[in-house]
Amino acid sequence: MSKFIITITPPTPNGDLHIGHLAGPFLSADIFTRTQRQKGHDCVLVSYSDDYQSYMLRRGREQGREPALIGEENTRKIKISLQMAGIEIDHWMTSLDNTYFRDAVLELYHHGVNNHNIYQKNVLAPYCRACNTWGYEAFGRGQCSSCGQDSDASQCEECACAPNYLYMKNFKCKLCGGEHEWVEKEHAYLNISKNVRKLRTWLSDSAVRLNSQAFVERELAPTPQDWQITRHGDAGLDIGQPSLGKTHTWFMGMAGYIAATREHFTVNQQTPQLFDAFWRADDTTLVNFLGYDCLYSHGIAYPILLDGGPYGKKNQRLYTNMFLKLNGLNLSTSRNHAIWIRDLVSDYDTDSVRLYMALLAPEEHESDFVETQFVTWHQDFYQEKLEALTVAATHESPAFWLDGMQRNEHKLLCEVYNRWSTVTSADSFSSRNLASLSVELYELAYSRLQAQKPLYYLVALASCISAPITPTLSRQMQKRCGFNEPLILDNLINANFLDYSI
Repeated sequence: MSKFIITITPPTPNGDLHIGHLAGPFLSADIFTRTQRQKGHDCVLVSYSDDYQSYMLRRGREQGREPALIGEENTRKIKISLQMAGIEIDHWMTSLDNTYFRDAVLELYHHGVNNHNIYQKNVLAPYCRACNTWGYEAFGRGQCSSCGQDSDASQCEECACAPNYLYMKNFKCKLCGGEHEWVEKEHAYLNISKNVRKLRTWLSDSAVRLNSQAFVERELAPTPQDWQITRHGDAGLDIGQPSLGKTHTWFMGMAGYIAATREHFTVNQQTPQLFDAFWRADDTTLVNFLGYDCLYSHGIAYPILLDGGPYGKKNQRLYTNMFLKLNGLNLSTSRNHAIWIRDLVSDYDTDSVRLYMALLAPEEHESDFVETQFVTWHQDFYQEKLEALTVAATHESPAFWLDGMQRNEHKLLCEVYNRWSTVTSADSFSSRNLASLSVELYELAYSRLQAQKPLYYLVALASCISAPITPTLSRQMQKRCGFNEPLILDNLINANFLDYSI
C-alpha cells in the first residue's frame, strides 16, 4: 500500500466556481484520489480558500465590504458547488487567521532563510498615490514582461510566467488607470538562479506533463530571474519584518497544503501522528493538481522551499491543466460568459456532468464545452445507451462475471488492463483517458447488444473502471445488475482474469 498527499490549488473566494474549475484540477484530483483508493492506497485530498489573495482586497473596495465577509460568503458557495458536483475533499481549510497556516508559512520562510535561498534587496515598487495602492497584483495591469499579453504583475494566465513589473509595458493602476510612481522598497526574494541544477534534477524525476516540462526548462534557461516573495501594502501574511512587507499568496501555497493536512489529522481525525506518517515519510508521493497558470509557483518555487526540509518529497507528481472554453470563447465571469457548476449539475445528472467534463479535460491542450453537443450526448449516450445496457445486463446474470466472453476477446482484456494500469498510475494519470476507456467499453457493449451477443462482463468492467468518475451511476448499475465490484477490482488490479479459461 502506498500513501498519497493530493492537493488542489486554492481558488480565490471572490466568487463561485464555474465549469472551467471543474474540468481542471478539481475533478481530476477527485478522480485520481478515488482511483488510488480503489487500488487500496492511503490518500488524503486537501485544498483551502485563498483568503490572502490581493483580489480579495480589490473586491472589498469595489463592493464597499470587508474582504473577510466576502471570502466567508463565497467559500460557502464554493463548498456547496463542489459537494453538488460530487467532489469529495477530505479537508477544506480556511486560511484567514488560521494558526496552522501561519505556522507553516513561517516555517517554510525561515527554512528558506536558513538555507540561504531567501535574501533581501531594495527594488523599485509601483505605487498609485491617487488610489493609495501598491500595484503588485490585483491593483496593477499591463503587458506581461515575458509574452506581451495582458496580465497582472504576479502570474500571467497566458504564458504562466511570473511577470516582472519593472519591465511590463503600459503598466497602470487597475483602479484609476493612472501611471504609477516608483518607490524604492526592501523586499524578500527566493533565489531561483542558484537552484537551477536541483530544479532540473527534480524535473527529470517528476511525472509532469510535456507542456509543463517545456515551461520549466524554458524558465530555467539561460539565467532565471529570482522571485519576489514579499509585497508592501498588499494582501498577504505578516512575517514580523515590516520593512519587507508581507509574503504574498503565491509564495504561501505549499504552506497551505501542509497546514490543511495538519489541521485535518489534528482537528478532524484526532490523529495528529498521521500528519508525520504522511508528510515526513519517504514513501509518500505528493501529487499536485493545478491550472497551467499556477505552474511557476508549483514547478519552480515550491521544490526549492521543500528541498532539504522535513517536508521534502522524493516522489512528487505535478499535473497541470490548460483552459476550458465555452462555445468557442474564453470563459469570463465579468462578461457573463460562464456556466456555474451548481447550475449545470442542477439541470443534469451529476455523474453525467462529471463524465463529460472528464472526456473534455484540458490536460495538455485547451478544450471547448459546447452546450448543444453536451445536451445531445447526455440524451443519446448517458440516458438511452447506458440504461439499455443496464437492462440487458440484468437479464444475463451469469454465474461468473467473465462468463460470456468470447475466445477472441482475451486480447481485448489484456489491452484494457494495460491501458487502465497506465491511465491510473501516479506516473501517467489521465482522467481524460480513463473516461475515454470507460466510454469505449460501454460503446463496445452496446454494439454487442445490437448484435444480440453477451455483454455482461463488458458492462461490469466499464462500471468498475468508471466508478471514480461516475460513483453514483456505477453503484446503481452494480446494484441492479448484481456486479461484484470487489471481485472485479481484485481481478483487474491483480490481472488474474488474464488466466481465465474460456
